[in-house]
Amino acid sequence: MRHASLAIFLTLLAPLEAFAAVGPWQSHPEVQVRLISPWEVAPQTPRELRLGVEVTLAPHWHSYWKNSGDAGFAPALVLKTPQIEGAELLFPAPRRFELRGGLVAFGYEDRMIYPVRAALVRESAATVPDRLEIRGSFDYVVCAEECVPYRDTLTLEQSIAATGDASREDASAATSLRIFEEQLPKPATAVALGTSATLRELADGSRSLELVLGAPSDPTAMLFLLPDPAYQAGRPERGLEGGHTRFRVQLTPRTAPPPPLAATEIHWTATGLLLGGTATAVDGTTTAQPAQRSAFPGIVLWPLAGALVVAFAVWAFSRAGTRQTTG
Repeated sequence: MRHASLAIFLTLLAPLEAFAAVGPWQSHPEVQVRLISPWEVAPQTPRELRLGVEVTLAPHWHSYWKNSGDAGFAPALVLKTPQIEGAELLFPAPRRFELRGGLVAFGYEDRMIYPVRAALVRESAATVPDRLEIRGSFDYVVCAEECVPYRDTLTLEQSIAATGDASREDASAATSLRIFEEQLPKPATAVALGTSATLRELADGSRSLELVLGAPSDPTAMLFLLPDPAYQAGRPERGLEGGHTRFRVQLTPRTAPPPPLAATEIHWTATGLLLGGTATAVDGTTTAQPAQRSAFPGIVLWPLAGALVVAFAVWAFSRAGTRQTTG
């Protein structure tokens, strides 16, 4: 009876093993990396592939976002399988790591998955094999007190359905990948998030960037900027105003003299924005406009000048009257 139950259990597992796939771990003292796929892909269109690069890090080590910060570099995946095109490594919302010496890094710790979007090259279903060997190179770096770069060869056998026009998922593998797909920032245009940005020139020659996002945020909210060849970004300061989130960032010019103050495209990702009551990561591109010189001093000085003229006239008239009386 026990053997019969085991046989039934193994039979139930067999279909899952046919289409859920993980590649072999590439193991190092600080990190393990592998390629995963949660499904069996249908031979008919749509020919999208959902893959992921799974990374497991040793304690106190981190991998990187598309802007690594003051150390490391962004990871890169190149798939070398002729039947696959358009592979793109995607980046879930990162966290900020404060490092010794005032350095900062943007990335991930513990376990994470970089989702990958790719597609099968269009060809007739008859020529698609039932299994496709996926092979690629993954260049990345992991850091703690020191940084270690790696280039790993990742492999995976992707199952292709023999018939049917619908892809099948393995519940467990698909859930793992979906957790990190849901952490991908949503485009600001897709959530109709209003934005505005202003650049101001400061007395020390640096710039102040003010980015206003049309949603409130929770206390954990953070702003991340893509690297800019002209400026080094400081730590963002967050504030709330009338249901909006306002981030201020000091930008230190990388060259002397600093570049002229001009309209600048800002590529940003913000975490912790409250959309429908849920903390959400959003990214977008906003053109920061130079702040207009305020007319405030003129508004103040003109009445002041007028008042001084009137006061002087009154004083002069009174002096003249005094002289006449004395004379």
